[in-house]
Order: sequence, then C-alpha cells, then structure tokens
Amino acid sequence: SKDEITFAELALENQLKEINKNRPNQSSSPIIDKNLNKYKRQYFGGVDENGRKYLLINCFWSERENSNGWLNGMVIVMDGGSYYWQIKYYIDTNELKNLMVNGYA
Repeated sequence: SKDEITFAELALENQLKEINKNRPNQSSSPIIDKNLNKYKRQYFGGVDENGRKYLLINCFWSERENSNGWLNGMVIVMDGGSYYWQIKYYIDTNELKNLMVNGYA
C-alpha cells in the first residue's frame, strides 16, 4: 500500500546508513546511503518462508535509466556496482534486511 511504501522510505532514511556500514561493492561506485536521493525505486510485495510480509525495494541510479521502461517491469542488471542494489523492508517489524549490492564485472 502507499502507507507501507511511506514507512519503507522512512526506514531507508533512518536505517540504511547502519546496514550499509561495510559498504559492499562501493569502492568505485556511489555510496548508497549518501546518494539515496539519486536512485529510482521499484517496490514489489512478497512473503518469506516464515509467512512474513515484506517489500523488495529495487534501486537503480536515475541517470542510468532514462527511459520509462522501468515503470512496466523490474529492472534487472548484472554487475554495475552500487548503481544497482536491493533491500527488503519487513512491514510488521519496520526493519530493513538483506542488502544486496551488485558486484563488478
């Protein structure tokens, strides 16, 4: 829902820096928590193996995706470093988990 996305965005603002403290795959591409406003986002609902609801937040650098194709389907990119990353927002616990930052070719 729109409210769930609002809470997920607040969690990104408040929790991402701590979750990203090791800065995986961010040595030669942007530090994601310092550049959060430069990413476009897609939200996909899911349920994990324990029945917990989450939003998968798929993030990609806005300057690299200039077409509107991302509005019609999930952006999937291999490599690209931190220009492309994902994280799960667990709705019931207001937690971000499973940060996955793309690697480099």
